[in-house]
Amino acid sequence: MKRRLDGPKGSWPLSIAVAGVVVALGAAGCGEADEAQPSQGSTAKAEEAVAAAEKRLDTLVKGTHRRPPSKGPAAQPNKKVWVVSCGEAVESCSFTASAVVDAGKTAGWDMTLVDSEFDASAAQRGIRQAIAAGANGIIIHALDCNLLRGALEEARRAEVEVVAFDAFDCDDPSVGGEALFSAENRLNFDEYSDAMISWGRDKAAWIVAETDGEAKAIEIRQQGSLVVDYIHEGFSEGIAQCDTCEILETVVLSDEDIVMGRVGEKVSSALLKHRDANAVHVPYDGLMTIGIETAIEESGRGDELAVMGGEGYEQNLDLIRSGRGQDAAVSSQQEWLAWSTVDILNRVFAGETELPDEGVGFQLIDREHNLPEKGGYEDPVDFKPAYRKLWGG
Repeated sequence: MKRRLDGPKGSWPLSIAVAGVVVALGAAGCGEADEAQPSQGSTAKAEEAVAAAEKRLDTLVKGTHRRPPSKGPAAQPNKKVWVVSCGEAVESCSFTASAVVDAGKTAGWDMTLVDSEFDASAAQRGIRQAIAAGANGIIIHALDCNLLRGALEEARRAEVEVVAFDAFDCDDPSVGGEALFSAENRLNFDEYSDAMISWGRDKAAWIVAETDGEAKAIEIRQQGSLVVDYIHEGFSEGIAQCDTCEILETVVLSDEDIVMGRVGEKVSSALLKHRDANAVHVPYDGLMTIGIETAIEESGRGDELAVMGGEGYEQNLDLIRSGRGQDAAVSSQQEWLAWSTVDILNRVFAGETELPDEGVGFQLIDREHNLPEKGGYEDPVDFKPAYRKLWGG
């Protein structure tokens, strides 16, 4: 039976974004002498949008995290667990997969890491290798069920428990199939899609506030990723709350663009096309450091652009600290997310069917808020001792 998080509902509605569509909403250019002055009405709308965005940012500066659960089963003994990473070449995958391995070892488990190298067929081979090796559980990171269906069906028949995070099960409305994960980590939302929509909206709020309600944004999107689809949905809804803001273009990246190093080229082209752009939204931090940061710096417009990234990894915080290509992130606290996923798998091993809110939330990081002088993001909750106590360590 598929386990459900027994936590609070997300704050925003669930709907489905359409993948792979390039939206070009650029306004027609005009000379300075012909430039229309904003009316009092449009100024009022901008001020209202900024006020609403700043109210949300006040909450994000404090953070929406709670506490890890205080009750739960001790670490289940003698477990062999395999971790399937989305791709070790990108920190968004490697950092979190490593944190899962560390948490599993803390629980006393035998941990094996598989690098899928952004290849769904390689991820399926990893799942099948885990089954053949007698794994008790598999943790999937950032690989949606619909990409892995055949191997996941084999894992179910072999009674291997599969828990996923940063990923969607096959019963997501956009897929319309049968659930194949034993459980999913949904942060502190009822549905993981709600979490990603809220994340997109939160990032839009920062851009609205940073541009004084006059955002002209270039949005980056990854084709075929349900996570990015939902982030896009939330971001689009957030920008739409500001009548004086717009998305000039959505740059759609294919997996081939990422693997072949074409990310920076495509972003550079969009920046060249839209000289009036004043903001860039990047769905997750890994994309920043494989071409986007360079494209922004080489455009010579780094100081003019409000650039919102993703999770707040250390190398991305270095960019924010130095003012090079990235200005902000809304941290989804990836190390805590990794440890909480191990806790979820442990509860599944113990036979729990109603899973608690693990407490993971979001927090804004920019040059004025929550940015450490050096190093990585500092989690506001000391979660590791809480899990060690739960697991009996």
